[in-house]
Amino acid sequence: MPTSELSQIVFSNIGPLTTVFTAPPACATPTAPVRLGYKADDSGDEAWGSFLWSNNCDDIPLGDCHASGSLLDAQYSDYLTKGGPTGMGNLGYFSPASQCPDGHTTAGVASKGADGKVSSSGMFVPPVVTRRPEDAFLIMNPVANVFMEALEEGERAVVCCQENYTANHGFGCFSEVPVSSYGNISTACGAVPARSQDSFTWVNATFTYNDTVYTTEVFTVTATSFPPLTITTTDIDFPPSEESLAAYVEGGMYLLVNRPAEATTNGTSDAAAAPPSETAGSSASGWRMMTSGGGVGVLATACTFAAFVGIMLAS
Repeated sequence: MPTSELSQIVFSNIGPLTTVFTAPPACATPTAPVRLGYKADDSGDEAWGSFLWSNNCDDIPLGDCHASGSLLDAQYSDYLTKGGPTGMGNLGYFSPASQCPDGHTTAGVASKGADGKVSSSGMFVPPVVTRRPEDAFLIMNPVANVFMEALEEGERAVVCCQENYTANHGFGCFSEVPVSSYGNISTACGAVPARSQDSFTWVNATFTYNDTVYTTEVFTVTATSFPPLTITTTDIDFPPSEESLAAYVEGGMYLLVNRPAEATTNGTSDAAAAPPSETAGSSASGWRMMTSGGGVGVLATACTFAAFVGIMLAS
């Protein structure tokens, strides 16, 4: 990665992941909280809309159930203490990394050629939005788009999701569950960021997304520090009807970065140059997810904190 920050998103190399990571058997039972949000009108993989609430405030550490889980747990604890990032977030990736963990499949690939052009598949392909143009607008350069911009020529990014989970464009992996599994829809886990409107502003920006050049005002963080976040269970003032809701659980997402051309030139295994393939599931392929908290902003609850710790759009 030629840069460590772009569009107020900080990119952090968690470390190498050159072998297939296998979680211990104790991780087989998923304990992720159930997310709840309104259904969207758009068709496609993201018809579930945005997550707004979580039914569990318990802090469930990643630990041995995730590659470099202890490091990511420490980052999450620091995230809470500092009240979130002073920018738009921190996006962690593994590099050099060439293979999805056990029980995970390739959910998206983006490669930047020598000419600077990016070829993409899966979650890196911009979604098709069926809303009218006047109803849809971008308040920030989309996260996946920013990461593709940050890739160096010759680099490739790969997203891995747990089997039977679907990736979304905010760097998260999700699986739909019955709304009834959420429990009482009149209460929710919420993160309360003590922030004012003075912490944010709008600035002019130009970027290319989905082969379209956008010149628009984007959301920008101006504050240099924030009070600690408070995560607690709260009542939802106006509980929505179940017909308008969708419920999902969040699974483990891995973001890998490698340089296939270098791997071949240096005489390393051809497996490192090939796109990660599906690995067989095991009894340890379950996921223990730390609570991110609901109601703190559209992207805060739609991103896996293990990879994207701290996108906050709360006012």
